[in-house]
Amino acid sequence: MDKRNKPHHQQMMFETEGPETRDSGPVTCIGMTFENDEARREHILDLLREGLEELHAKLGGVLFTTVEDAVERMKSVEKWPMGDETRLRELAERMRERIQSSGFQSP
Repeated sequence: MDKRNKPHHQQMMFETEGPETRDSGPVTCIGMTFENDEARREHILDLLREGLEELHAKLGGVLFTTVEDAVERMKSVEKWPMGDETRLRELAERMRERIQSSGFQSP
């Protein structure tokens, strides 16, 4: 994927049909109860969208400089999930597994 398609790809991440959801009733996730799985999914996507929009605004078109700089910028984003290194690695591993199982191929 070339750079011209990246914004389109990011937008599609939120608009494309995701994995099948179950509408069998209330779902509890991260300490919150949702009407159904689709409502849970929409809530989580909204939180991610807000965090990504805030991160994009804070980066202000500045190119990547160092890992430390990127981490500091990410920490300043209120809606961006942060945790200790072990937790971040666990989340990254889960994301990698999910991407591999979906058949998505990175550029």
